[in-house]
Amino acid sequence: MTDQTASLSAILGASPHLSDLAIKVQGTTDAASVVPEPVADAMAAAKTEFANVDLCDETGQMAALRKAKQRVLLAIALSDLLGHADLDATVEALSDFADLATDQAVRVAIALEGSGGKWIGDTGASTGYTVIGMGKLGAHELNYSSDIDIIVLFEPDALDAATSDRVEPATFAVRVTRRLVRLLQERTADGYVFRTDLRLRPDPGSTPVALSIHGALNYYEGQGRTWERAAMIKARCIAGDKGLGATFLKAIEPFIWRKHLDYAAIDSIRSIKRRINTHKGFGEITVPGHDVKLGRGGIREIEFFGQTQQLIAGGRNRDLRVQQTKAALRGLAHHGWIEPGDAESLIAAYDHLRRIEHCIQMIRDEQTHRLPQAAEERMRVAVLMGENLDMFDARAAETFQAVHTQFLDLFAEETVDGAPDPYQQSLDDTLRAHLEGLGFEEPEVAHRLLRSWIQGRMNCTLTNTARDRLRAITPDILRIFGQTDRPDTALRLLDTFLRGLPAGVQFFSMLESNPRVIELLARIMGTAPKLANILALKPRLFDALLDPRFFGSLPSSEAIRADLARVIDEAPTYEAKLNAGRIVGQEQHFLIGVRLLSQTLTADEAANAYTDLAEEVVLAMLDVALADIEKDHGKFAGASLTVLGMGKLGSRELTAASDLDLLLIYDIPEGQSESDGQRPAAPAQYYTRVTQRLIAALSAPTSEGKLYELDMRLRPSGNAGPLATSLTAFERYQMNSARTWEHMALTRARPFGRSPEGCGRLTDAIARVLMAERDEAQVVKNLVDMRALIEREKPPVSVFDTKLARGGIIDVEFIAQGLQLVHARSARSVLQVSTAGALSALQYADFLSADDSETLCAAHRLYASLSQITRLCLDGVFDPDTAAPSLRRLVLQAADLPSMETLITHLEHTQRDVRDRFVRLFAAVAEPHSDQVLPRSSLGGDLLEGETS
Repeated sequence: MTDQTASLSAILGASPHLSDLAIKVQGTTDAASVVPEPVADAMAAAKTEFANVDLCDETGQMAALRKAKQRVLLAIALSDLLGHADLDATVEALSDFADLATDQAVRVAIALEGSGGKWIGDTGASTGYTVIGMGKLGAHELNYSSDIDIIVLFEPDALDAATSDRVEPATFAVRVTRRLVRLLQERTADGYVFRTDLRLRPDPGSTPVALSIHGALNYYEGQGRTWERAAMIKARCIAGDKGLGATFLKAIEPFIWRKHLDYAAIDSIRSIKRRINTHKGFGEITVPGHDVKLGRGGIREIEFFGQTQQLIAGGRNRDLRVQQTKAALRGLAHHGWIEPGDAESLIAAYDHLRRIEHCIQMIRDEQTHRLPQAAEERMRVAVLMGENLDMFDARAAETFQAVHTQFLDLFAEETVDGAPDPYQQSLDDTLRAHLEGLGFEEPEVAHRLLRSWIQGRMNCTLTNTARDRLRAITPDILRIFGQTDRPDTALRLLDTFLRGLPAGVQFFSMLESNPRVIELLARIMGTAPKLANILALKPRLFDALLDPRFFGSLPSSEAIRADLARVIDEAPTYEAKLNAGRIVGQEQHFLIGVRLLSQTLTADEAANAYTDLAEEVVLAMLDVALADIEKDHGKFAGASLTVLGMGKLGSRELTAASDLDLLLIYDIPEGQSESDGQRPAAPAQYYTRVTQRLIAALSAPTSEGKLYELDMRLRPSGNAGPLATSLTAFERYQMNSARTWEHMALTRARPFGRSPEGCGRLTDAIARVLMAERDEAQVVKNLVDMRALIEREKPPVSVFDTKLARGGIIDVEFIAQGLQLVHARSARSVLQVSTAGALSALQYADFLSADDSETLCAAHRLYASLSQITRLCLDGVFDPDTAAPSLRRLVLQAADLPSMETLITHLEHTQRDVRDRFVRLFAAVAEPHSDQVLPRSSLGGDLLEGETS
């Protein structure tokens, strides 16, 4: 006896159902004579049999469907039990046959109901009538003896066009569905095909068995519940009009996948979990009689574990919108929502439990998930699993326990600690002592704020649900905010923030499930009021904090580019594309700030991150603007459009508060006087319109606010110049008309764009300008005059005004820029866009001593570190006397110094040192010319008017 024959003998001996199938399909139960048929061959034979029977021969079609089921199920079962196919292949084959059988039954039902001229459409396409597979069928995870859960939908106009005038579409769809169910589940001498369940359709108690697609969508939009959203994750069109099915599934996506992280659904999820816990089939973990699907540690717990996380996060992350349970678990692990080890253990458990489930059902073809109570019956399952009874029971118990342990950790219920109710009517001694013990110095104020929150006079607490959620998190809020440096001030800022929220259920539910986010909120409120104000305007930014990827590495430029491309591509209109891009940009900008505040980014890393983000957002919005222009005006063949980043954008030194200084430079091959579209435009007109759209895309107020303030005054001729400039005109202006301050600005100019060739040509043009022969004495004289004007017009506020202070950032930058202009002709290597890079290059080329370079670079690092923190947290200049202790600590940590007194002394010494070097290096001009006047559009004018990027 061969190994396969021995295995077949054990299988057929353990399973009366498979023995019966072997007789019906192959005429024998002799293990030596039974030939396991390849599943693909059995499926092909089914298709052939269907085609050989007339569609209107109901008896013949019912027989063909049932005999095909027998043949295919025997092939699938033997392939599974003999180890020729794994679980994934088995459930996919079962699902594929269900698809095939259901689609054939739809054709037959339409043919029979449409006979006599009632149906005039294409029976094969089933125009206007579609079947949506739900549950395990929808996910391609069908059980061996499973029911099939389906929803039947029709499109009235399409169905009306496919039927004669004497047929009412809704009535016809219902009649087809009833016949479809009978074709599949009526028992005949040949058995049945599939038990069919239509109860997952909208409001099954009061709706017909076939619904119009519009009625279904209206129901989900207006009345759909959380469990229905979870169920629709697995929805898939399996039969009938596939185009209509795809239309429905696309239209229902907003119902399933919410735009923001859906923590308001957690209450419903917890309720579902509690119902699972108390289900009548849900008992202790004892293998005899245990329900493999619904019992503790069963399949339902694994599915629930994955689906709830998908509901919460899938709206923001399309990678999580998958139907299969194992794919969902792997995706959640990949994106950080669950631990990879937890995912793998659940996947292994899922495979094990699904195999047990199949073996239970293969014994007698019963729709059951319960292990037999009697040992001799359970032995049949063990034999089909290839195990002895003791091994089988031990492995099953271990799997149930492992799954249930992870399930219990999902949304664990919180307990109340017995503290006094902070919302009680009066502030008695007990509550006063409690609030003071938490750290609040003004318990009366804290109590007044808390009482005002719960009275329902704010938008975020208008509903009972919102107030209940707020009550639940108040103990955590008080404990965490009480640990800040200024608890009372932080609580007042939180009050301001809450009053700006349009609603509260989502936000409070989110905090309830993520206490660490309350800690971030407290840090923001206690340290960075600027970020707090941003949150007050855009509370959805908290969604980004809850994405597990936030606590990992910083997104790369490629990742940001991909996110922007995805959301913009999905947006249906021009305005929607702009808003989609703004949302990504605002979220990432906010996250960089929170990372900086949390000290997971250094100042240099933050500057690079802000710059990378700005570049990707600018280019994404430029793509949208170009595409919009191209619809009417066409293109210029072979043209390139390059963004020239200036100021801190060019030098990669952006802060949280930086504007974007930029120019658009186009380069068109000769011979093209106008674009090639339906409405041709000259180059200047064309690219001016592109630039206008880009400016609006980035800085015009919309429902999503602004992304960046743009400053384009550094373009040739300032505000009077064209918004976009040709490469030729740009180089000609810079060579012949530009002033010293413009060439200083050009030292930090950096091209970026989609065309490497265009960027390269612009880079070379800039180098030619900066390396041109110039009067070095005049350059130094103009530079010193400019610095004197800035000092006179806008004197520094304090030693912490590191930009304007004598010996501050401007002095360091002017030294680098002035020396670059003086020496670029001798050494192109000194043309580095970053200040630190330029100083190092000047030292390497022997134009700056090592001592000068190291001192200036150290000063620049200090100023940049302080600027990143203070620009993030404050609108004005840092004042240690009024700043919160937490902000003072951040400033000291940025400077890497132990005390504020030491930092002030160090800043004074550094600024004197830098100033001495400025005077010495530019000693060629003894006294600045007091009559120097710079236009407001110049570099000096920008500095006089405030923050320059």
